[in-house]
Amino acid sequence: MKLSEMNTRQLAAALCKLTPPMSRIAEDEMLSGVFKRLKDAMLANEHMTSMQKMAMLMDAVPVLLEAHYADTVEIIAAMTGKSAAEIDEQNGMETIKELAGCIDSQFIDFFKSSAVTDKAETGRGEYLRRFTPTARRRR
Repeated sequence: MKLSEMNTRQLAAALCKLTPPMSRIAEDEMLSGVFKRLKDAMLANEHMTSMQKMAMLMDAVPVLLEAHYADTVEIIAAMTGKSAAEIDEQNGMETIKELAGCIDSQFIDFFKSSAVTDKAETGRGEYLRRFTPTARRRR
């Protein structure tokens, strides 16, 4: 079910399940490096094609599927309403199809607006940095 189709209680539960694994992934230095390289390349070449950008983003795949496999499965489980074990055992292409059906612009916009960037260390993203389980453990 898409976030935009959920009632308030369902959305709250989904967001509570999504933010811890997404926070762990967002804190990964390898993944940050992928995005920094992409940002630097885009600044150096304002005429980069979508395919060039996509090729650079492919470096994120091993980070997500090797270094953060459990987090990725946890996110997919929260998005599809299945357990992590069900996601782990089902056909991979079915997983991709289900996940694609769950992602909508509201999902992307929510996490984009909540992200802390190197330009803005405060704002809505500050909540995620302060109150996620990972942040609380560091205190």
